[in-house]
Amino acid sequence: MTVAYDDIVAVTYVWATGTQIVRLDARLVPSQFSALAVAIDAIAATVVPTAPAVDVDRAAGAVGVAPLSHELSERAGFPLPSLAGFAPAPFVSDMPRVPAGALSALLAGAGRARLGAPYGVLARAARDTPEALSLRQASLVDDRGRLTVEGSVVARALFRTTHIIAARVRRGGRGALLLVYGAPDGRLVLLSDPTVAEQEAGAPVDEANRHVTVLDAEEIPRFLCAWVGLTPFWSFGDESTIDQTEIETRVAAGDTEVLVQRPGVSLLDIVDADDRWHRLGPAEDGIHPLRVDPTRAFFDDLVTLCGQALS
Repeated sequence: MTVAYDDIVAVTYVWATGTQIVRLDARLVPSQFSALAVAIDAIAATVVPTAPAVDVDRAAGAVGVAPLSHELSERAGFPLPSLAGFAPAPFVSDMPRVPAGALSALLAGAGRARLGAPYGVLARAARDTPEALSLRQASLVDDRGRLTVEGSVVARALFRTTHIIAARVRRGGRGALLLVYGAPDGRLVLLSDPTVAEQEAGAPVDEANRHVTVLDAEEIPRFLCAWVGLTPFWSFGDESTIDQTEIETRVAAGDTEVLVQRPGVSLLDIVDADDRWHRLGPAEDGIHPLRVDPTRAFFDDLVTLCGQALS
C-alpha cells in the first residue's frame, strides 16, 4: 500500500504468517521515492515467511474485523477487506479564484517596479477595479496595489506562458482542467477548475475564472492525486481493448476519464463505476489496449512524470 500524506510517501509492506506479523515501512519525499522505490521493493522481495505452510494458509483464509469486499473475496478465493476506509477525503477547491483579466493586470504590474515595491505594482488605472480586488483577496497584491512575494511568483510563472504539466478529468458531460506552470525559484503555480465531483455538487466552472495555487515541487504529486480523485482498490481485472467511440460512450454514461500529461508523455486512465482504474495504452489502428492500473502503479508513474517535467 502506498499513501501520500503531508507530502511524505509512506510505503508499507506487511507479512502475516499466522504466528507473526512483519512490517517494512519506508517514508520519503516524492523525489526520493521516485529514485528509491525500486530499491525498497527489492528489499521487500527478499523477505521470506518462515512459519509452517499450514499456518500461512490458515492466516490467508482467516476473516478479520475489517469489513470485507464480498464480490472480490469470491473472485480471489480468500477474504479481501474493503479499501473504502483507506480512501482519502474528497478534494476541496478552497484556493482563491482569480479572473483571467486580473492575472493579466498582475503580469503587467510585475514589470512596473517602484521604490518600496520590489516585486512590481499594478498600473494606477487598475488599482481600484474588480480585478484588483480579486488579487487582494487572493493575497497576490497588497492594499496599495504592490505585488506580494506570492504575487511575484505567480506573475513570473505565468509570464513563461507554457505549462509544464496538465491534467484533465471528464465524466458525464462535465470536465475539469488543471495547468501547472514553473516559476524561476522552483515553485509551481497551478490554475485549476473545480473538480468534476465538485461540479456535480453544484460548483460553477468558468474557464476565465480559475483557482490559483502556489506549491513547492514536493507537494505536486499529492495535490494531483487528490485533484484527479485517485483511490485505492484491489486490482482484479483482465486485459481488454477499447476504441475512442466506446471511451466516449462510457464517459457519457458515468465512467471517468483521467489524463495527466507533460510534453511527450501522457497517463490516460478510465475509472469505472466501481472506482477501478484502467490504463489505456497507445492506440493501434484506433484501438487502445486496456489493463488494470493499480493505485501504486498510477502513483509511481505520476511521480516519475512530475520529476521529468520539473527537471
